[in-house]
Amino acid sequence: MPFTPSIHKRIQYFFILLLFTISCDSGIFESGIKEGVVEYKIEYPYLKDDHIMMDLLPKKMEMTFKDGEYRNEISAGMGLFKTAIIKEKENQKLIHTIKLLNKKLASELESSDIESLNKDFNKIEFEATGNMKEIAGYHCKEVIATVKEDSTWEFKLYYTEEIAIQDPNYLNPFHPIQGVLMQYEMINHDLHMLFTAVSVHKKEVKREDILLAEDYVIVTPEKLESELDAIFEKVK
Repeated sequence: MPFTPSIHKRIQYFFILLLFTISCDSGIFESGIKEGVVEYKIEYPYLKDDHIMMDLLPKKMEMTFKDGEYRNEISAGMGLFKTAIIKEKENQKLIHTIKLLNKKLASELESSDIESLNKDFNKIEFEATGNMKEIAGYHCKEVIATVKEDSTWEFKLYYTEEIAIQDPNYLNPFHPIQGVLMQYEMINHDLHMLFTAVSVHKKEVKREDILLAEDYVIVTPEKLESELDAIFEKVK
């Protein structure tokens, strides 16, 4: 069995960790694209379609990137709730945002803030298998990830080196992987998830589509966490 932290922040951690992880030698798409959008589908293999949480959980994730900057964004609750992780090239921190109706908050996260979200998940060993798998037209490298806190929990991930994003896993638990994740499984607080890249679009990206909008209120990580507590307490 994988590790099972307390259920109190289950959904909160799910959304945050999901974003951090979305950070193939040669593929049929153009190699080394420097701006565009990677779209992922999110599946829940062990949840029934009529599960009470299904309508609240995201089904799609998008990573928009250009010139070493990127935004990982998901939405849930039929678009009422949105959250994103932003990496600006001149900022050594990650920016975490939440939007719930008209409330827009953002906070800068350092490594220690990210590690505190789920300490066990930061202790992962990676082993390249030499196997390959084609995903969204790319030949992807396979890696076995083992959670150190529970050596019985292993999952496969696949990544590409052809998308030109510097440090795509900056500060997240997959930072040793120098490539964009294209498929991986994760068990987070008893919720089994499967992420798969379904398309890579080379397109012009405006910098303002990535950066934090001016109408967000900057708060401390502790304040943002308390706001998330209040939001997800209602859907536990």
